[in-house]
Amino acid sequence: MTTTTTTTTTEYVLVVSEEVDAEAFAVALRKTGLTVVSRRKQRLVVRAPKHVLDDEAEHLGVLKRRASDGKSEEFSKDGEYLMPWSPAEEAMLTWAHLEHVGGGASILEGLREGPNKIVAKEAALTSLVTALSISGALEEAAPLHDPAELSKLEWWKASVSELEKYFGPEVAVYFAWMEQFTAWLVVPAVAGIACYARRCVLGISIDDDPAMPLYSLLVVFWAVFFVAFWRRRESELANAWGCPEDDDDDYEIRPEYRGEIRISPVTGRRERHAPPWRRYAAYVLSAIATAAMLAVAAIWHVTSLNLQGYVRDDTWTERYVYVSQVARFAAPGATFDPDQSRYLGLVALVPTVVHVAVVQLLNAIYCEIATKLTNIENHKHLADHQNAIALKRFFFEAFDAYAALFYLAFVQFDIVKLRSELVSIYMVDSARRVFMESILPLLITKATPQKLPKKDDDDLDDDLKPEYEPFDDYLEMVIEWGYLTLFAAAFPLGPALSAACNLVEMWNDKFKLINVLRRPRVDRDASIGIWNHVIKAMVWLAILTNVALFAFTSDQVAAWFPWLFREAQGSTPGDDFVYKSGHARYVVLLAALIEHVIALLAALLFAAIPAQTNAVRDDIHRRHYEQKTAAMRLRHANRPHHS
Repeated sequence: MTTTTTTTTTEYVLVVSEEVDAEAFAVALRKTGLTVVSRRKQRLVVRAPKHVLDDEAEHLGVLKRRASDGKSEEFSKDGEYLMPWSPAEEAMLTWAHLEHVGGGASILEGLREGPNKIVAKEAALTSLVTALSISGALEEAAPLHDPAELSKLEWWKASVSELEKYFGPEVAVYFAWMEQFTAWLVVPAVAGIACYARRCVLGISIDDDPAMPLYSLLVVFWAVFFVAFWRRRESELANAWGCPEDDDDDYEIRPEYRGEIRISPVTGRRERHAPPWRRYAAYVLSAIATAAMLAVAAIWHVTSLNLQGYVRDDTWTERYVYVSQVARFAAPGATFDPDQSRYLGLVALVPTVVHVAVVQLLNAIYCEIATKLTNIENHKHLADHQNAIALKRFFFEAFDAYAALFYLAFVQFDIVKLRSELVSIYMVDSARRVFMESILPLLITKATPQKLPKKDDDDLDDDLKPEYEPFDDYLEMVIEWGYLTLFAAAFPLGPALSAACNLVEMWNDKFKLINVLRRPRVDRDASIGIWNHVIKAMVWLAILTNVALFAFTSDQVAAWFPWLFREAQGSTPGDDFVYKSGHARYVVLLAALIEHVIALLAALLFAAIPAQTNAVRDDIHRRHYEQKTAAMRLRHANRPHHS
């Protein structure tokens, strides 16, 4: 039986500029069946009755579970369902209906003249909200928090399912990814702790431990399986949450897209169009600006390496980056001598803390630059715009995160220093994240009044809250993924530390969503998007880096391939073995062979593990069959019959 609920609780706030006749806008909204709950000057709060949501869901073909067998089908007002619309579905359908409010071109008459106004008036025939967005007159559009539903969520234990019902798939899938990532960390964490305990018992260093290549191999294949099985988990969530299989958002036009007015060869309507060469020219500008920022970051990394005492002037590879004026502070007995133990060795951590702070500052500066560069590129589609910003920021912040580590690993070939730097950066950055994202917001919340100053109405409090931005959360986790996979042999305790930090991160993110931030707009997208491609690309890079670390660590190579070495006689102190004459080249061949074999096995695993489970695939095929059968019946019913 159908649900009997006739009212909904989800409200949307719309704020328009002074150029828009807010009362006429309210009338246009009411004509489509929406209820205008309140209007304060240019701020309208609207709510959609259930029958409006039902009509919109039927129009969109939203998937809902059947009460009879729990399987999903396209929504029909005559269908049978166990549950009413969830708060997230109400918010999603309300926004979908708002986008279909048309016929209000006269409301735009007060806007400034310009090419966007022409396109906006054209768009107003089918979507007044889109027209206001194109013209820049829609200053805010977001769902308001539902106090009754929000009170049911407890941030310390809210499940992915509960988050999906209130915030929608796009938010919930982040926590699903975090949960799976954290749970899967148990395997490398246990192995890493075992490796550390083994070294302590045997009294050997990480450089001498022949078990480290096996641990690196375990982490690489662990990463391969994680990426493959996360794809399956994504498909299960998308199917369970009724998300579309084909994402039409990839073709959503950005309201800020700039271009000359032309007649579309596809729709025959007016549209904005910019010639591709302008974007290509913008790409050149983006490359130049990014290269300049990378140069600044490189200069800082050289300075930081000198300040931490990692750079020497006795080799030709390092002589060019040795800065004596800075390196003298890390000399033996100097202020930042890494081997000194004053104040429990905390003074030696000062350069690392400064390094992390400056890196965060550079990242914040480039974040603003990347946003402006991407706006200049003027992408037509929203997905292209978001992906362009994501890739710019990821490459820059990845450079900032990994540059010093790559220098120690593949210029100095010193896994002991690599481990020291990785542990320092990882510990300081983890402490920064816990403090800045958990402890500090909690202290601020405790120190400030729980209620914000009232303006005209209680729900105005939501307008004062910052927006939810999942990008930074994903970026931090992907950078962490790189620490764990790219330099696995250097930090076997990393997965255990990551698992603990991830638990705190999840609690913090839930706390922010429920108590600090405004409610985000609901999107039917149960995927982590471009980050799937990023973490998979890092798996391929991890194969190269871990094999190279093994090949450059002569003690580990000697343990596995002793026939390449002879006992040292009068060589450099500390070297027990040296390569036999002419045998060093075999290490290159062995490394290339090992890398190719691992890459081939990884490719075979990616190909062998399907992206969908049999249950999901069968459910999708069943739904397509039922849709096809229903369409055939409809055509048959409409076919004229002759006696």
